[in-house]
Amino acid sequence: MNPMRLPRPCAFRTMLAIVLAVACAAPALASPPTAYADQSQTEAASAGTHIHILPFAGTDAIVLESNGRFGIVDSGEDSDYPDGSDPRYPLRPGIVKGSGVEDAVVAYLKNLGVNSGNLEFYLGTHPHSDHIGSADEIIREFRPQRVYLAEYQDSFISDEARLWDNQYVYDRAIAAAKETGAILIQNLDPNAPVEPAPNPVEAQSDLTAVGDAPQADVLDAEGVMERFGVDPTDQDDPYNSELLPEEGIAVTRSVDPNLIHEHAPDPSTTGSPFFTLGDMNIEIVNYGDDYKFNPVPDANYFSWGVKVKAGGSTAFLAGDINNYDGDEDRLSGMIGHVDLLKLAHHGLSGSNTPSYLTALSPTYAVQTGNSSNLPEYATKTLDRLGVRYFTAPEASANGYGAVVATFARDGLHLNVMKDAATYHAFNHDPRLVLYYQGLKQAYQGWKTLGGSWYWFANSASATQNSWIKQGGTWYWLTDSGAMATGWAKAADGKWYYFEGSGAMRSGGWMKQGSSWYYLSGSGAMQTGWLSKGGSWYWLDPESGRMATGWAKASDGKWYYFEGSGAMRSGGWMKQGSSWYYLSGSGAMQTGWLSKGGSWYWLDPESGRMATGWEKASDGKWYYFEGSGAMQSSRWLKQGTAWYHLSGSGAMQTGWLLTGGAWYWMDPESGMMATGWLENGGSWYYLDPSSGAMATGTAVIDGTRYIFDDSGACADFVDE
Repeated sequence: MNPMRLPRPCAFRTMLAIVLAVACAAPALASPPTAYADQSQTEAASAGTHIHILPFAGTDAIVLESNGRFGIVDSGEDSDYPDGSDPRYPLRPGIVKGSGVEDAVVAYLKNLGVNSGNLEFYLGTHPHSDHIGSADEIIREFRPQRVYLAEYQDSFISDEARLWDNQYVYDRAIAAAKETGAILIQNLDPNAPVEPAPNPVEAQSDLTAVGDAPQADVLDAEGVMERFGVDPTDQDDPYNSELLPEEGIAVTRSVDPNLIHEHAPDPSTTGSPFFTLGDMNIEIVNYGDDYKFNPVPDANYFSWGVKVKAGGSTAFLAGDINNYDGDEDRLSGMIGHVDLLKLAHHGLSGSNTPSYLTALSPTYAVQTGNSSNLPEYATKTLDRLGVRYFTAPEASANGYGAVVATFARDGLHLNVMKDAATYHAFNHDPRLVLYYQGLKQAYQGWKTLGGSWYWFANSASATQNSWIKQGGTWYWLTDSGAMATGWAKAADGKWYYFEGSGAMRSGGWMKQGSSWYYLSGSGAMQTGWLSKGGSWYWLDPESGRMATGWAKASDGKWYYFEGSGAMRSGGWMKQGSSWYYLSGSGAMQTGWLSKGGSWYWLDPESGRMATGWEKASDGKWYYFEGSGAMQSSRWLKQGTAWYHLSGSGAMQTGWLLTGGAWYWMDPESGMMATGWLENGGSWYYLDPSSGAMATGTAVIDGTRYIFDDSGACADFVDE
């Protein structure tokens, strides 16, 4: 089996901003150098060979220890972050603030006895702050001999939303490595030495700050000539992009004098992925250069993994490797069975696929995150394989400073394998599961966790969405498995109320705060109409709260309820200065109401009884006395104006014939007109006192006018 990372599919053509083009193909597979002697099958690991997984959630900090020598694989989040004042490091959404663990990591390392004399390496799996945020602090504090960190630029990431503070933490880590004189290894080649030789002549640069790496896309033609010895404007150049063969030119990890590209591995920073630490044989996997030419959505796509072998046992620290581009599928065969697996990406979806977990078939799996992050497919696979599953945060909760795996003669052992039960809460069913020494363990009875009670019915999983009856009392176990207290909706969609003891309450009125509710004999909260003691009550369909005052029922009608909640019905009701009428059913009446020989108008929206002028639904105006009774068939004087109400009560407009005389009622206001009136091209005269229209002969202001039978003025004679 070739120990090298299997290459991603990478038939591609990438153009530098000038005209240079390169392509990536699989490099020749090579065996590990003889310096990497696998002693795991011939020599047992010493008592001092351990992996320490620090007990954090959502951040990785791992220490390797063997025979008094140490290595670090990621060191977790730190407290500093870019504030945006430097344009190279914007303050982007999603940057973690205030979750640094650097002090805890430093304290743990010091307690182990780590120092600059025994820390052989610091390895960052990828440039995310939850893995290398504290790298600069750790490197400066403990001064490792070697620092492993793959090359990074923000241009390698295609999704701008996932840039976060990657460049910031990467640049600070690189600066710390250079400042402390560590051997910096950023490229991996099985044929390279463990410690690459430095360049004989240091490159001259006028860069004054970390992060000012030269970019290919700012080189002009002369710069390309000087740097690569190729004229990009020469159409006969064999490396001109227009002349490249379809299959491309191989991008190897060796120094090829014919290879022209910006990101060719630098021999001075190229080391072997195979090395030892005491009794540990270590191999870095999932490395490659393809992400530098084909940008990827996230730095997790090129996360390194670390395989550790000692004394016949194997561990794999998976960093944040995912399977979106098939990395786990490719790694499965080369890694094989492991005794300990640090689950990838804190257990989040997209990693730890079933086929991958099956291929590795770990004895132990440790998640550097909460169990709630682990998807159902991973949980089921671990269960099926009989893997002992632990989380780093649970170790902290149980008083451990870290999950410690010890490589011993008889195999690999975990310090968290104690005689104590552990409960994992998942975001999938089953929600709460009891584990004993990492495996599911059946239990019978109640358990209290985090202030809630759970029922286990001879099962490892807490009972969910179920009723249980004990001692004549009913209890409801919710979606999470927690025993319900207070209000809870059961599987039938109805609400029930449970005392602090979890006992269901039933059968009667219940007051909470200032609100009343009614519980049926089954305990279900009543909603809608309730008939009790000869009275009707309305219980809100959503909240179940008993209505008082006005409330609209499900039929869309309004009803009035006394302070006791009893519905009022059958008669007039006054509120403030307004009157309302409630029918026998209790519904508030609206529109026209005939009562006691009189007609009343009740506003269609508010139900308020009209007084004075009011326009009804037919668009006509009506007049109502103070009692609300409609007036009809009469003249009505208001101020100096006269109006006439028809037999239906509607205010008259236009021509009106009454008492043998014609009157003109204004079409808009209904007010009776007097004096001269022009209408339809004719003139009419309306008596100034009575408003009656003149006919025949009439003397007006000293002039005799003659009006025809229609009242239209026909002629006049000056007196």
